[in-house]
Amino acid sequence: MTAGWRDRASEILGEDATAWARQVTSNDRPLLFHADDIPLDVIRSIGESVVAAVGEKRSTWRRWNLTAEAARQTMGYRFASMEDREAVVGLVVDAAEQVSLRLTPFELASSPVEFRRSDQSSVFRPKNSTVFPSNLLLEAEDRLLELSRDLTAPTVQLASIEKFARKPDRDKRVLGDDQAEALTRIAVSGRVVDLLVGPAGAGKTTAMLALRRAWESTHGTGSVVGLAPSAGAAEVLAEDLRIATENTAKWWQNHLITGEGFSAGQLLILDEASLAGTLSLDRIAGLAASAGAKVLLVGDYAQLQSVDAGGAFGLLAHSRDDVPELVDGV
Repeated sequence: MTAGWRDRASEILGEDATAWARQVTSNDRPLLFHADDIPLDVIRSIGESVVAAVGEKRSTWRRWNLTAEAARQTMGYRFASMEDREAVVGLVVDAAEQVSLRLTPFELASSPVEFRRSDQSSVFRPKNSTVFPSNLLLEAEDRLLELSRDLTAPTVQLASIEKFARKPDRDKRVLGDDQAEALTRIAVSGRVVDLLVGPAGAGKTTAMLALRRAWESTHGTGSVVGLAPSAGAAEVLAEDLRIATENTAKWWQNHLITGEGFSAGQLLILDEASLAGTLSLDRIAGLAASAGAKVLLVGDYAQLQSVDAGGAFGLLAHSRDDVPELVDGV
C-alpha cells in the first residue's frame, strides 16, 4: 500500500516522490550576520530597549548590567563569528549608555599618559565603574511624590470616622489611640497617595478594617478594593478585609487586556507596598488619580524591598513628617 501511495505521488508530482520530499524538507543554509550588517537605527532601538529592561529591575546600573541585557536581547541573531556578536553587543551597549543618565561625575583632572588605558580612561578609576540611574524611574518617583502632595482625593467625614473608630469589629476589638489617629488622618487627608506605616503586628489590619467600614458608609459598598505584590499577600488581604483583591502583576495584565480600572470615590489599599516596584506603583497610582480614586500604600519601609527597581515606599515615607505610623504591637 505504501508503494502504491509513492507511485501515485510520483505521478502527480512528475518526479520521484522520495527525492521531492527530501528536497522540500531540507533546511536552508542559515543567514549569518556580520557586525556591519546591522543598521545603526536597529542598534539604537535595541539600546533603548536594553535601558528600559534594565530600568525595570534596577535603580542604578553599570556597563556590565547593560552588556548582560544586550546579550540577552541579541540572542536571536545568528552571527558569522563570535567577534561579530561581541562587536554588535558592544555597539548596543554604547547606544544604551548614550540614552542613560550619568550619575558618576567626570574626572576633574587628567592623568599622565602612562596612567591611561587604551580607551584613555584613568587607571585610578575602576574600569566600567560609571553608574547610571534610570530616567524613567526618576520621573516615576517625581510623579508619586507629586500625587502624595495632591489633596484632591475623596475623603470621609470626621464624624463618620469617629463613629467607626469607637465601634468594635467582628472579633470585639476596638481601635487603640494610635490606630484611631492614623485612621482619621488617612480618611480626611485628601491625599491621592497616602501611607500607613507599621511593622507586622502593629495593628495595620485592624485599622484598615475600620477604614473600610467607614469608607463604604460614605462611598458605597464595594468602594474599597485591594492589591498586593504577590498572590499570597493578596489572598490574605482579601480574607482579612473581605474586599476584592488581586496581585499587582495580574491586575495590570487584566487592565491591558480589558481596560479595567478604577472609579471615582474608590479607595485602593495596596498592602506590602515596600515590595512593589516603583514603576508598578507609578502606573497604578496614575490610573487611580485619573479616575478620582485614592491610593493607600500600606507596609514597612524597613522590611525587604522589591525584586524590581523599588524604594518608592521608603521615599514617600521619608518625604513627609506626618506619615500615619503604628508602632505598638497589638
